[in-house]
Formats: sequence, structure tokens, C-alpha cells
Amino acid sequence: MTTKSQRKRRRRREKRKQRKAVKRQQRLTARQANFVDNLLDSDGMRLVIEPSDTWLFRDGKPFRAGEDHWAGSRFPPTPLTIQGVIRSKILLDSDTDLRAYAENPSETAIYAQIGGKGRDYGALKIRGPYLAHKKNAEWTRYYPAPADLLCDQEYGKIYRLTVGESPIIANWPHPSENLRPLYPPNLQDQASNLTPAGGWIAEESLRAYLEGRLPEPEHIVSPGEIYEREPRIIIGLERQTRRPRPQLLAGVEMVRLRPDWALDLEISGVPPWKSQGYLGIGGEARAGYYQVRPPTLSFASPEPLPSRFVLYFATPTWFQNGWRPGNWGKWFSGKISLVAAAINRPERIGGWDIVKGEKPMRGYVPAGSIYYFESEGEVSYNGEPVTDDPAEGQIGFGQVFIDQWPQNN
Repeated sequence: MTTKSQRKRRRRREKRKQRKAVKRQQRLTARQANFVDNLLDSDGMRLVIEPSDTWLFRDGKPFRAGEDHWAGSRFPPTPLTIQGVIRSKILLDSDTDLRAYAENPSETAIYAQIGGKGRDYGALKIRGPYLAHKKNAEWTRYYPAPADLLCDQEYGKIYRLTVGESPIIANWPHPSENLRPLYPPNLQDQASNLTPAGGWIAEESLRAYLEGRLPEPEHIVSPGEIYEREPRIIIGLERQTRRPRPQLLAGVEMVRLRPDWALDLEISGVPPWKSQGYLGIGGEARAGYYQVRPPTLSFASPEPLPSRFVLYFATPTWFQNGWRPGNWGKWFSGKISLVAAAINRPERIGGWDIVKGEKPMRGYVPAGSIYYFESEGEVSYNGEPVTDDPAEGQIGFGQVFIDQWPQNN
């Protein structure tokens, strides 16, 4: 039986939880309203692209005849692939003379919108790509699960790495940063086998995570629930006789999305598109069906930033020093210090440049990476993509979300 004082304490706890929930909803509503106002003042569009065929997104490794016989595929595609899709669609839908554009793009009318060769993207700006899932005719955006989440499959629980109190003692070349380790939870009541959560989480679950709450295991979607990989055989043919050419047998890996899954991105800086249509995407320009959808109520960073905050990367990013930039002050005003970071394996991105040919393979910080910061005084974020390559930031790299560092972490 519970005593009268215990019942009173329980009621007080419930009232505190209710007040916190109301305040949390008020903050979220205010952020969403500001975000929508900004969207209405801009020329941005949200595109949801569904597959009409299997897709091929090369992994960037060379695939020359006589050197290799297998071309792997990555998913989701990188922003480099998506910018090619969007710019090609705009160019082909315009009245531009393709020969004139290829020879001297700056002399064509379309140049101001999509730029020219190489890393000149004109006024076009892209956010994404992300994933989207359709349920009851509504599309929900999905993001990579944060890298500091752990999953216990046996007990069906999600945990979060905890920032240590003391700095790492190691032969670290930057001792002034005083980085701290990230520890798994101390589960003394059960023998647990924790593994990285991985997968993808819905926008609502990511918002809850950034506010300090943990998603349920069923809210994390594994890659196998989103797409499957299909190996295909390709044969080189003689142009005239259409007979197989010797020593030109190879394999490629296609990606087949499961029903009701699609790519999701936002573009701005270009005139509005038709409400729906088709475009070529990825290797061999396989077909995709796009729809212009209402904007999603995305995330707005608190202003000013809290004294302790986390930085979540929604898309990959490149830093000149590997996993960290030369100067965080490019994006943050005031004094901040990096405390800890949870980063998965680097993502290798290369490809092909129409001007320079093969692009060198570079290591990128993968989407889902988490950085923990502490600040002194008033600090703000300028809203720019967090990458040491501004041209890549324009087409979708370095997209971040920021919120308060959880009190219990």
C-alpha cells in the first residue's frame, strides 16, 4: 500500500512531467512556425523521387575494362549524384542548345540557374538527399540513426553513449582540446550485448533524440527493410554486329527500393517545377518518378545556442583535417570547445568530373555522426553547411541539426 505522502510525491512528479511536455511542445511549435515562414519567403521545393526501375549508384571506384569486373553500388546516393540529376533535368527541360551549353555554358540563359562545368552550380542549392516512407498517403522523412545510439536486441532497448568526465589520456597531437571518451551504459542488472543501432529513424524520432529522449527499437529501420541489392551481368557488344566482345563480361550491383520508399530532398534557386514527372537518375539514367510535396517541418537551431549542445550531421561532410575542420569559428560565433564525438567509418567518395576526368577519392565524415560541444558566453550558428568545401555545401553536404546536450549525458 502507498502512503499519503507517496501519493503526493507521485502527483507532483506527474505535474512536473506535464509542464515539461507542454514547454517542449511550445518550443517545437515556435521553431516550426519560424521554419515555415522562412520556406514561404523562399523559392524552395521538396521533391520526393520514387523508383520506376532498379537504380545504380556507383561507389566511386574505377571500373575500366581489363582492370576490374565488378561495380558496386552505394545507397543512398551522395549529393554529388543528386546535383547531377537535378541539373540534367533542368537542362533537358529547357530550350537550351545542348551543344552550345557543352562548348560555352556561361553564354547560355540556363547558366545562371545551374552553372557550368565542374564545381560551378549557379544559383542551385540542394538539401539532402534523405529517405522518405509513405504511410496513409503521407510521406515521412527518415535520417541516419545517430552514431552514439546502441541497441540491445535481446532485451529490446536503445541506449546512448555517455560522455566521460575526464579527458582522454593518450598521445593526442592536440592536447589543448581535452577530448573525453564516450562510454556505453553500465548495465549491471543484465548481461547485455550492445551493438551500434545503425539504420534509419523517422524525423519525429530524431527530433525526440535531439531533445534528449531515446527512440524505441521498433522506430529504427534497418537497410534491409528499405532496399535490397541485386547483382546483374553486363556484356560488351560490338557496335555494328551487336555480338559479344571478347573479355568484356562484368557484373554490377543494382538497388531495388521496397514499396513506399523514396528519396527525399529540397532544392532552391531555380524556377518551380511541374507538380510531378519523370527524370533520369544514377547510372544508365534509370527512371524515377518525382512529386513536388509540401515542405516538411524540419529542425531549427536554438538561438542563442545552449551552453552544452550536440551537432548532428544529416548528410556526409568533408573536413581538411579528416574528422574535424581547421576552425569551427567558420560556423559558430563565440567561444566553443569540442568535447567528444561519435563517428562511424569514413565514407569514401570520388567519381567522375566532366572537365578533369576521375575525381580523387576523399574520406568524408558519414551522415549520423555526432559532435558534443561546450560554449562560453553567447554563441550562435550562422546556418551555413558545416564543411570545409563551400561548393559541396551548396549541393547538400554538411547539413546539420543542433540542439541541447541531454542533461543525463
